[in-house]
Amino acid sequence: MKGAWHDKHDQLERLASLIRQRNHVDAEVAAAIGRPAHPGHGGGFVAAAILEIELLECATYRGANGHFTRGPPAGRSVNVKKYSLDQGLLYIRLDASPISSC
Repeated sequence: MKGAWHDKHDQLERLASLIRQRNHVDAEVAAAIGRPAHPGHGGGFVAAAILEIELLECATYRGANGHFTRGPPAGRSVNVKKYSLDQGLLYIRLDASPISSC
């Protein structure tokens, strides 16, 4: 008969297994996008591919993380945000400063 300790132990083993799997997937995601496997970086990668944005190498620049490469907004800076809650929004600051450096 299993007691509470064994149940907790089984739960911890399962959690450890899931974390190892997630770490493996995160490593593959990071290799694919060239940045850490953080939802914000994944969102930036997707937006860059769809909206023709060149992302800055420095992901911590305040106020922008890339600029448009084509179309009417070409050359304008953009700060792509990926939110956990899908609100169906694209937030673009029209008053953002031009990109200089990180």
